[in-house]
This record gives sequence, structure tokens and C-alpha cells, in this order.
Amino acid sequence: MARSFPGYFSKAPARGRKRFRSPCRVITSSGKTVTLQFYMLKGNTDRTPTASSELALLLAGMGSRTITLPQSADHFEISRLLTSQHPKLATSSGGWLLYKALGGSGQRKLSVIPPETEGYNGHFLKTVTGGVKNTIYIVPLQDELDTSPLPPDANEFQKMPKASCRVCGSCMPLQVLAAHVKSCVEHPSSGDDFDLHGGSSPEVTIVAESIPPESTPGTSNTMRPNLAACPVCLIEYPLDYLQVHASSCGDSVEETPSRMQDASKSTEDEIENLDDVIQAIADAVTTDGKTFDITVSRQNMLGLVQWQRQKKASPTNQLKVIFLGDAGIDTGALRKEFLTGMVAGIEERFFEKGTHGRRPNYSLSDLDKGHFRTVGEIMAASLAQGGPAPNVLMPWCYKFLCTGSLDLGHLDKSDVGDDQYTDLLSKVEAATDTTIQVLTEEILNCGYTGLISLEKKGEIIRLMQTSSYLCAKQNSVREAQTRNRWR
Repeated sequence: MARSFPGYFSKAPARGRKRFRSPCRVITSSGKTVTLQFYMLKGNTDRTPTASSELALLLAGMGSRTITLPQSADHFEISRLLTSQHPKLATSSGGWLLYKALGGSGQRKLSVIPPETEGYNGHFLKTVTGGVKNTIYIVPLQDELDTSPLPPDANEFQKMPKASCRVCGSCMPLQVLAAHVKSCVEHPSSGDDFDLHGGSSPEVTIVAESIPPESTPGTSNTMRPNLAACPVCLIEYPLDYLQVHASSCGDSVEETPSRMQDASKSTEDEIENLDDVIQAIADAVTTDGKTFDITVSRQNMLGLVQWQRQKKASPTNQLKVIFLGDAGIDTGALRKEFLTGMVAGIEERFFEKGTHGRRPNYSLSDLDKGHFRTVGEIMAASLAQGGPAPNVLMPWCYKFLCTGSLDLGHLDKSDVGDDQYTDLLSKVEAATDTTIQVLTEEILNCGYTGLISLEKKGEIIRLMQTSSYLCAKQNSVREAQTRNRWR
């Protein structure tokens, strides 16, 4: 063989140019990536979240996240990336699956994305999402995740852009800030920090001042707040309200020295009873020739959409009502009939019965659609234009509409709208050193994180009252309050 093939068996050094050895082929993973939209849900469901529940999921650290993952990523790598973006997923020990939504709009039905033999991988997810066009929903199978709002400095919000609230100075993500500014009721530390007229709510204008009630012979003077005189109108107000009043006092008209001197006297002389209050509200109705026209049917009177769509006039104008199929001209009787039916329908539709009156329904859908704002406008129009008064509200709801703040120190069990909380409050009030420890788990579920003992009973009761169903309705009342004021 050596003689026949000398070139293969010759040990002589190779002649000519020396060739480089070809390098060993190293198998590397593909560098291609895919960017997908993941949406974390709170529990096992077959429907996409509603628009009203998306904000609650966002505040709880869930909701939508955009994640970039390698196409070669396996199930373990995908799980690690999802957990890094949704830390609450790590607390779920009952497993999870990925779902996708069917076509259409609004709340849609979810269909499961079946995993392959070795679980999910990047290339498979890119294929089933139709070229990164669909959102992938993460659905816990056996756990119901907590949806209580997280603090602004939580890990879930670290990568989100943030801004500070002008009222309380808290720094929080922009998505959270949008909801926070609607409920923040703390007063600014100085008049330069926050402008009530040019701030975050341009539609809200302070058009009437609520005068603190004078003490009666049966009222203890020790319960009255500290009073101070306004430097503009010289009327005494509580110290915690004086700054709000002073920021708007004298803005609407040019004050003269004689006008300021007579301000306190005229207020005491004119506002003596409820009839004077109603007359003052009626005088505030704009009479510039424009009318707020409403055309409705007597069979379907409770419709808020037409009221909300009015652009040429505002509810401060004279209300003019036309009933379909009725040739009558509104000289006041039709307006009163319309307002009577609207107020009665509002009480049944948007307020639920309580022990001492009605409280607003807990409906995020109505809140998002601005229905409670419209309810406030209708209530104010009814008071100002001869309609009935909404005299069915609970005391805390009425005080909140008048003052704009919730008096947490005077809440009791009757103000709590949840029977579960009411029963728990009764148990805590009657608890002893031994029985209060039995209620530890239920108290912790209410959000209390302090020491549970008999000495802390008052603190526990106050927190349970403020974190109960009452505070969930506070935004609804505030939305009604923004339109329940008249210039």
C-alpha cells in the first residue's frame, strides 16, 4: 500500500504553503430575541380583566409587563424572567399557565396555551402569539393573589418613571400618581406649594364656602376646633380649613374695604335657616340666556349619558326639560318632575341602604365612567332649581360632601358597610386578654401590622373602620363632591 500510495504513507515534511488547521466548530445558541407582552392576573379566571379592575391590578404590582427573552429560552429561563418582573408569581405555589385572548374588544374569553413536553420556550411563544401581536396572560391555577395596593417604593415599581404629588409630596409611579391625585386630600404645607385653582383638577372650582356651625348650648366647648380669622373677610374658621378658604377668598369679585367689613355681618344676617341656604344656592344659577337642555322619555328617565354629553352649557345654567311625545313647555313644572324622578332613581341605583341612611355603591365601573360626578351635578341642580333634596345620605357621607374630608375620629360601626367587618368590630370591642389573641388572623387580614393586645384595642378598631367598606366608597363620594358646589 505504501508503494501504491506513497503520498499517504510518506513521513516527509509537507511541502508548499503551510495550511492553518480549521478551528473546531463550537455550537452556540442563537442570538435572536423576542419581545412579548405579559399580563399578570390575580387568580384562575377565563376572562380578561375589566377596565375598572386593571387599575387595582396595577396598584397591586401585577398587570402588564413587556419582557424580552431569547428565542432559545427554555421553561426554566422563562419562569425566571417572569418572576423577576412579577415578584408575586414567586409566592404562588399552585402552578401557573399562560393564556391568550380571543379576538374582539372589551372583556374577552381566554384560551389556554398548552405547553410542550418540556414546558414553554421562546420560539413556541413567538409562534402562538402571531408574531408578537397578542398579549399573553399569566394565570395562577390554585392561588388567589393579594390585590391590596403596594407602597410606592415597592420592587414592582422600581423601573417605572416616577413623580411627586404636589399635595403630600409622596414620590410614586406615574400610573399610581394618576389615581392618587384624585384621592389625596391632605392640605399643602404652604400656599406656594400647590395652587388649588391651577393644580391637578382644573374642572374642580371652589364655589361656595361651608361655614362651620356655631356651638349650641348642649355642645361642649372643648370639642370645638381652634378658630382664627381670615385676613381677607375677617370671618373665623377652623385652623385646618383656614388655608383652603384663604386661597380662594376674594378671587371671584373685587373686594372693597367696606365690603370686607360687612362680610361677617351679612353672612350672619342672611344665612339664618335652611331656607336662606337654598335661596343662596338658587341665586347662584347662571341666567345669561343659555339653558341646559335635556330631552328624555318618562319611561326611561334615569339616563346619565345625555347629561354628560352636554357641551354648549353647564349644569350651572337654567335647566330646560322636554319629554318625548309631550307638547308642554317647561315653565318649571317639567323641570321639577324630571329632578324628582332623577333623584329618586339615583338613590335606588347608586346608593345602598344602611342602618342610618344610604351610602354609595362600591362600583369601580361607575367611578371610571364618571357617573358619580354626574350624580353630584344632578343633586346640586335639584337643590338650586326647585327639585327635592337628597335627604337619605348617611351622616358621614353628608359631612364629606360639605367639608371635603373624612372625620376618622367620629366613625362607628354603623358607618361600616360590610357585615363581616361589623361582626369583627363587635368581637374586638368585647374582647379580653385571652379572646383578642384568637382574632389575630382576622385582624391581620384587615391590614393591621402592630402589636395585638388589649391596650391596642382602640387603634385596631380605628384601622378596621377606615380600611373597611366605608373607605372603599370614599372616591365615589369625592367624585360627586367635585360637582356639588356652586359659584
